[in-house]
Amino acid sequence: MGIYAFLLPSILVFLLFCFVPILTTVSTSFTQWDGYNPPRFNGLLNYIRLFSRSVFLISLRNLFWWSVIAGTLHVGFGVLVAFLLYRRPRGWKSVRAVFMIPNVISISPAAWAMIYRFMFNNEFGLFNGASARRTAWTIDLPLCRFSIRTGVILSVTSRIAMFKAIFLTTRGGPGDDTMNIPIILFRAVTDMNYGYANAAAVVMILLGIITMWAVNKGIRA
Repeated sequence: MGIYAFLLPSILVFLLFCFVPILTTVSTSFTQWDGYNPPRFNGLLNYIRLFSRSVFLISLRNLFWWSVIAGTLHVGFGVLVAFLLYRRPRGWKSVRAVFMIPNVISISPAAWAMIYRFMFNNEFGLFNGASARRTAWTIDLPLCRFSIRTGVILSVTSRIAMFKAIFLTTRGGPGDDTMNIPIILFRAVTDMNYGYANAAAVVMILLGIITMWAVNKGIRA
């Protein structure tokens, strides 16, 4: 009973600030709602309008390419920097201070250190005398798969919800060339079309879920 008492505040906060807003967003996405008058059910009309607009298709195209860049170049560059820092070249401490302040750690640093220490021990290590390329391919990358998977998920999902950078620079322009779903959602809110805006939000949630499933499927533990 004691553990449930400690969990109760977290559960209540989750229900109040996460579950209830998501449930409200999903339910009102099937309505015509201006924020003042009561929502009126209109079925799948918001979703039909959303998927039939060329601007939405452009936003999906932009999201695809931004996600490809984020999941390959962005994460790949981070992995490359991590490998270089592991070799401790000249100036590695300065580079680490700039690039390697960790935000998400999947495995304890102490566990990583002990694994590498015993695997590369000069006297009894399993992989002493291996080349740098073979070491990176057969040891470093498999050990980093948890961090790589987390990095890909964070990079791609941040592109799904990217708003400030687009809004403060192009606002979806020129024309609709840099349009994305958060800008579509913002414009719907400014037009007081909250049902349509929530339909866009539901699509963003589904894209995030699909991304997590695909990455977890592709990069297995």
